[in-house]
Amino acid sequence: MFGNVFRSPLFLTLCLLFSSGAFAQDFLKKANELYDQGKFKEAVPLYRAAIREGQYEPFAWFNLGNTLVQLGKNNIAMVAYRRTTELMPDFVKAWMLLGDIYYLSGDPGLAIASYNRALELGEETDHIHFALAECYLKGRDFALAQKHFEKAIELNPDRMDAWFGLAEVYEKLGDYEFAIKTLNNALQLTASAGPEVNFTISYYYASMDSTQKAINAMEDGLLMDPDNTQARRYLAQMYLQREAPWMAIFT
Repeated sequence: MFGNVFRSPLFLTLCLLFSSGAFAQDFLKKANELYDQGKFKEAVPLYRAAIREGQYEPFAWFNLGNTLVQLGKNNIAMVAYRRTTELMPDFVKAWMLLGDIYYLSGDPGLAIASYNRALELGEETDHIHFALAECYLKGRDFALAQKHFEKAIELNPDRMDAWFGLAEVYEKLGDYEFAIKTLNNALQLTASAGPEVNFTISYYYASMDSTQKAINAMEDGLLMDPDNTQARRYLAQMYLQREAPWMAIFT
């Protein structure tokens, strides 16, 4: 869910130059240019140099964090984002990315605190609500998980992972009927719903021992994805359960 979040550095337009900070500004500008060229390793020492000079320090820390993420050094990036929030407590983007790093590192508690801070600062996005829902789902707080999945869907109805997340909440509560209703709503309300929605509905019906409805949902999914061999095998098994071996042969 976080693949595009760290892509671009924060570029600054500065109107005033101070003679004591000229070198720091050059470091930051050059580091940003290297980042934009994909030269992340080369950008790191220049961001650190800008930090040492003490000019535009929060932004240098923030961009350093982005660069370290691109290099796969999330643990160090966490320090950079945390330092950014210490220097600039109202920097929403830093709180959001800090939440992402905490989430990816397996610390949902700190991730929740960071995301909530971003919400307090007015950053109301489907990304944040989805991430919060995932954190609460991990902690088995199903009420809050449901609340944030629903908000993510409200903000972005085409976000299929939020629809699946909401259905999973109902599944974990043992309410397969509401899980099915949720995914049927997704089929009706969003164009991004694919055959995996029907396959999941089929699984839920099978869990309720509603084999014929499970077969119908699986067949609907195969109309959209006829080459899905795993789904075909599953459908054949259900035909056998329905004592229709001739249908299994032709599946």
